[in-house]
Amino acid sequence: MKKQKRLLHAEMMYRPRPTDDRARLLFDYTLRARLHNLSEADTLLLICDSDTTRDSLAQILADFLHLSVQTVIVIPQLRPPQSDTPVRCQWESPNRWQQMDMSDRWTRILAALRAAVIMQPDLLVMPAHDAVYTRATLQAAMERAIDRPFSLTTRHTHSLVPAVNIPTDVIDLHNAAFDREPLVRICEDGGQGFWGNMGAIPGKLCEALLSTVDSNTWEDDLEIDRVLTEMGSPALCIPIDDPADYRLCPPIFDRAGVRRVIERHLHYSLKIPGEHRSALHAAPSAESVQRAHADPRYARLLAEADAIIADCEAEMRARVARYGVSWVDWGNYRYVAVPRNPQVEVWKRG
Repeated sequence: MKKQKRLLHAEMMYRPRPTDDRARLLFDYTLRARLHNLSEADTLLLICDSDTTRDSLAQILADFLHLSVQTVIVIPQLRPPQSDTPVRCQWESPNRWQQMDMSDRWTRILAALRAAVIMQPDLLVMPAHDAVYTRATLQAAMERAIDRPFSLTTRHTHSLVPAVNIPTDVIDLHNAAFDREPLVRICEDGGQGFWGNMGAIPGKLCEALLSTVDSNTWEDDLEIDRVLTEMGSPALCIPIDDPADYRLCPPIFDRAGVRRVIERHLHYSLKIPGEHRSALHAAPSAESVQRAHADPRYARLLAEADAIIADCEAEMRARVARYGVSWVDWGNYRYVAVPRNPQVEVWKRG
């Protein structure tokens, strides 16, 4: 009988448990689904932005008393401003903006890697808040990867959750926007192997990874993928087609939420040399096209997704033309992307 691998499961909590009923139901469902995958041999690492966030999770953790739980509080730190971006870009109250040393997500990733160096688990697992999967799915991925880093990917980037009222049109609009040929083929040879929605790294690789990654980049998953490949341990990208095995359930309840995700994703494309556009501008997947032919409602949503992408792209390019950069707000931070530069400026209004 094979020995079960010991997991360090890192939950990255960047804000307290939601108070809005619908958002809380969704948050609780996804978190509980992930925690049910853990055994007494595993360790749950809560990487929180505050004591308030940690304390807000107590009601859920009370149902998982068999788990070993560690908590660390981390937030980005202030750095001396490296540019006059708030003034140059005419932000509101420009003198109140403070530049941070890295993104909040990088802060949590580095905390997870440091914990893995100390605890030496067989596998460091870093899922996003919206990832839902089973232990069997994780086990099958571990057996397929054979001590390699791996990630799970899915075309089901938004899906229904029991007892949570999310309009079907919103779910299908989000899926139509992101179900694009380049993203479907991303797992093919030469594509990206490590993804931030659900990534796992053998504990023995974490120290070298920690000392090498550039935390000034915005696309942290792409940077981790690059370093793992240079280390001679490229990540295995595993597509999962069955939503019962793996799916994403993001807290996106309306069209405005879909637009915000598209805006952020488009900004990643600014780093690409030349004027290449985002994968969101590519043709829909064959499955999406087939569905649009058979379903007039979905066809309208696919057209709407294309229109939102084009509108967000135009806004981004207009900022670049005027200021030389563009930016997007995400959580408590503002991210400034510079064309043809993988580095990102991170700001917070004080």
